[in-house]
Amino acid sequence: MKLPFKNILACSLTAASVLSGLSCEKKDHTVTNNQVVLISNDVIGKWSIYSFVDSGVDKSASVSALTLQFNSTGEFLIINNDTTIYGNWQIFSQDAWDELKVTIPSMQMPYSIFNNNWLVGEKTNVALTLYDVTINSPATLYLQRI
Repeated sequence: MKLPFKNILACSLTAASVLSGLSCEKKDHTVTNNQVVLISNDVIGKWSIYSFVDSGVDKSASVSALTLQFNSTGEFLIINNDTTIYGNWQIFSQDAWDELKVTIPSMQMPYSIFNNNWLVGEKTNVALTLYDVTINSPATLYLQRI
């Protein structure tokens, strides 16, 4: 089942919305519910960024040179030519969603976009779709296994 992901957040306070006269607005991004289970082996390895869309704007060019690496130790690396940013990653099941939490120390762009909790939308053996569902700045990250 696919649901508009902003609807999940925007409608999570449905009772409060009804009482205040607000309604949930229709959104255009989707994530799948927990029918897609993410395990460590789904993530471990090197990934290229196929596409990055932030608030409806294609920003793929700003991250296309980056390689992401998820190690079995929980270490996360962002590789950009001679620069490597080190961080950590974990998988959590939150309510009906699997969440990939990435933590890095850099707040410098474009690295800081990965420092986030990403909902797992879709996965295959060679691709992952991740969603940042921040209401003010939704983002979609499409990764391809290298």
